[in-house]
Amino acid sequence: MNGWATGPLLPAEGLTVTVSCSTGPGSTPTPHEVTISAEGELTTPHDLELERIGVALGGSLTCVDLADRDLPAAWGFLEHRHRARPADIVNVGTSQWAASAPADGCACDHQTWARAELAAEHLRTLVHWAKAHRTTPARVARALGLFAPTIDVDPANPVPRSAGEGLLAEPDAVPRLWNAGVPFALVRDVCRELSPTGIPIPTHVVIAHLYAPRAWDVLEKFVPHGPVVLAWAAQHRTPRDARRPDERLAWVEAGVPLKTIDRIFAGTAYELVHARAYAHETGVALGLAAGVLGRWQESGTTPAVLDLVALYRHDPHAATHPRCAPARAAVERTVGLAARRGVAVDAVTAALALARTGTAPDAAAHLAATHTPTIHLKEIR
Repeated sequence: MNGWATGPLLPAEGLTVTVSCSTGPGSTPTPHEVTISAEGELTTPHDLELERIGVALGGSLTCVDLADRDLPAAWGFLEHRHRARPADIVNVGTSQWAASAPADGCACDHQTWARAELAAEHLRTLVHWAKAHRTTPARVARALGLFAPTIDVDPANPVPRSAGEGLLAEPDAVPRLWNAGVPFALVRDVCRELSPTGIPIPTHVVIAHLYAPRAWDVLEKFVPHGPVVLAWAAQHRTPRDARRPDERLAWVEAGVPLKTIDRIFAGTAYELVHARAYAHETGVALGLAAGVLGRWQESGTTPAVLDLVALYRHDPHAATHPRCAPARAAVERTVGLAARRGVAVDAVTAALALARTGTAPDAAAHLAATHTPTIHLKEIR
């Protein structure tokens, strides 16, 4: 989506200016006209292809540097300053934003940012574009001088706050989008796409939509479920989403509550097939089955589904209680108490015994008495 554009910075006929062209230090500069097209490409009196061969053989020509390095750097800088297209950033995870094309030797080559606004701000610096095109900030600044006074190098947001009314949920949505590098000319179409019924869209959903990684470009699929679900899907992506792009949607379409899905997605132990198997074996609703698995996933202890079914058959109320999964500290205490009784058990076995008995001393006693409080059965597939 980062290729979306809102129109050229220059008029259709481009911009014609005079430059001083030289072949290197000590040579006499020759002034001549060049034209910068509406797409930012340079036309000169030289045969640039031929001149590039000479430069490759050790020669020098300032117009080659201008065409291949300095002007592209200045153009990228101006496009981002004017929000002529969405910023070259990508959401690489929950609260992690990066440059979609990191520049060698630049901060973005190894750094991510906690907010889209911060990542986009980096893309509005001369240093980034100089690094990206292997030139210097001073040379990029000179290239920017070619556009004066045609283009303002550092424009203010031309869009009034009122432009977001009826489209965006927050009163400060317009400046927030400007800071995130979003061209407002795209916003109306994006909002119509994401909210066909016209319900105002949260700003972060627009940002997530524009800057979604191509590997997880599925936000549109959540549109029929309404803006609340859409906003949730935009904010709660995890590495699991990147590996299985359509899995979150499947949980939503199965009617599982959003908070429960978040618990499930905190790890990788349980899938929708496991929730359906638990529901089938116990007779509980799918949402309740998913809630049980989600609480066990959240606890950090993830028994096999049939072990959890066995717990349900032992005590249905306790097995589906909001605190059905023992806390990590209680599990560790149970392991320790069992060890004192000469019984070595893993965390899963200790957690299952604790869920059956209720307290760490009782669980340890149960483990010592039976040695096999539960049988770890193969997961249902």
